[in-house]
Amino acid sequence: RRQRQMCIRDRTESIQPTAPTRPGYDFAGWSLYNENDEPLQETSISIGSTGDRKFVANWTPRTDTKYTVFIYLMNENGEYSIEPDETKEYFGTTDTETTITPDVIDGYITPSNTKLTISANGESSIELRYIRSTYTVTVIGNGIESISTEPYYWGKTVTLNATLLNGYNFSDWTANIPDIQLNKSGTTVSFIMPKNNITITAVTTAIEYSINYNLDNGTAQNPTSYTVETPTFSLTAPTRTGYIFDGWTGTDITEMTMNVTITQGSIGDREYTAHWSSAPVAYTVNHYLQDLDLQNYSVTSITNYAQADTMVDAPLLDDYTGFTAPSIQHVQVNNDGSTVVNYYYTRNSYALTITRDDGILSFSGADTYLYGENVTLVARVYQYYDFKGWQLDNEIVSVSYTHLRAHETVLDL
Repeated sequence: RRQRQMCIRDRTESIQPTAPTRPGYDFAGWSLYNENDEPLQETSISIGSTGDRKFVANWTPRTDTKYTVFIYLMNENGEYSIEPDETKEYFGTTDTETTITPDVIDGYITPSNTKLTISANGESSIELRYIRSTYTVTVIGNGIESISTEPYYWGKTVTLNATLLNGYNFSDWTANIPDIQLNKSGTTVSFIMPKNNITITAVTTAIEYSINYNLDNGTAQNPTSYTVETPTFSLTAPTRTGYIFDGWTGTDITEMTMNVTITQGSIGDREYTAHWSSAPVAYTVNHYLQDLDLQNYSVTSITNYAQADTMVDAPLLDDYTGFTAPSIQHVQVNNDGSTVVNYYYTRNSYALTITRDDGILSFSGADTYLYGENVTLVARVYQYYDFKGWQLDNEIVSVSYTHLRAHETVLDL
């Protein structure tokens, strides 16, 4: 309320002040008070009234008083423009406190509710500053060094550079958001940060390296290639008939070793050489002794040993009495034990000569015989003589002597 004073002397009409004005309010009439500040029923001073009077203006706050909300939106660099991005005018009751409830704007963090007193002059205002939402970038890929990223404001240009690990080739960039545009240039990619968390994949391929072996006629089941991702493995020792494996030499080996292990994470082409020492290998010598029928042979097989792939003189029988031995064969001993030597021994023939004493009338059996052949000698004596036997090498032997020695023999009768 506002009080208005005036001095009144002799008046010929009642007194009624003109209606005042006040920004933000509507005039609602006068209230009249006496000198004791007591309210009076009338709202004007009648003719003939005495004493001091006080007029008090009554006001009703307007409900259409303007107030302004200035909206500032953070840009992709985390900054605000000097001028608001949007201005909104609202209307309310003068000199009352109103609650400002910010609108939800996609991609921004909504400010908290705030209060504003609506001034009568309609110039009340408030600033709402929206913080731009940030989202994360996750970079994955087996063949690259770890890429550290920070939260990015949506709309910001993000550039990523991949550093390849040893053993990989770069293939492509992909994203888990299908419609996002990736600007690719080798191991570099850039994109506009979306209003979502995003996963970027650096697609790489593991380089395949070769493993070559010089097994020197040996065999082994070992990998011929590997990658940096191949689990750790060891080479299987090769085998070679007739040889002993002595060890490997080759890539990353400083001295010959029996065990070669290629650990996961290794790179580069590799080559390994197997080393051998010859082992004693069996070979067979068949000794064929001619039978008495001179058509067939009786065989005696003897196993001998020599170093693989060496030349040897195959031995004859220690005792081949009664037979003529063949020439010694000079042969190579195969490392697979397949070497076989055949010796054929010819049965000897010997002449049997018979001499007689004076008492022998006649005899039979003198001839040429094969070694081991049965011989029958027949002697006829003169009358008045007794047969004492056959004498061989000055010794009396049985009447029937059937085995010849290995040299020509003369029997004295």
